[in-house]
Amino acid sequence: MKNTTPSSTSMASTTADRNPAITNTTPSTTSIASTTADRNPAITNTTPSTTSIVGTTADRNPAITNTTPSTTSMGTTTKLQTSKKYPYYVNIQDYADEPGRHNLILGSTRPGDILLFTSRQNVHGTLFEVQHYTFQYSQKPTETISGVLVRDKWDDDTGGYPELMAGGPGQGYVVVKITSQQNRGFYFSFSVYGRNT
Repeated sequence: MKNTTPSSTSMASTTADRNPAITNTTPSTTSIASTTADRNPAITNTTPSTTSIVGTTADRNPAITNTTPSTTSMGTTTKLQTSKKYPYYVNIQDYADEPGRHNLILGSTRPGDILLFTSRQNVHGTLFEVQHYTFQYSQKPTETISGVLVRDKWDDDTGGYPELMAGGPGQGYVVVKITSQQNRGFYFSFSVYGRNT
């Protein structure tokens, strides 16, 4: 009598014979990872890296190198703002004798004075007419006017003529009137200097 008891060894062999591709049906973590890497070779490490994130940001924007505020750079900015608020000293008497220009100088300036106000006025001429313009400035409560420079921007002796109408240095305000030559216009700048306490 033959033995009819099934043999696990023979069944496994028979299964392998029917499908040679099946060699091991036990799931393998290593083989799954390898298969994932094979499907997408770019995936090599899925663990987040702080260093790689920073590097990627720098690649997207090369200008970003350091986002930490710098005391030195902030100090430089403050210095630049201060230099704009307090311009360099100007001696308005240097403009007293400019050839071809009809300048008006009121008072004087000294080191420490600052530019309190400045503006320009350009008026076009009209045939057979004379043009006029009046400049006015009143100092603020913390200001003291020490000098006013009314400068003719034309140097060919065809500009207008400035005249003090009221006020002046030490009086808290100034009024200057410009009168053009007939048929002509004028172009003047107005600069008020003094102290701001």
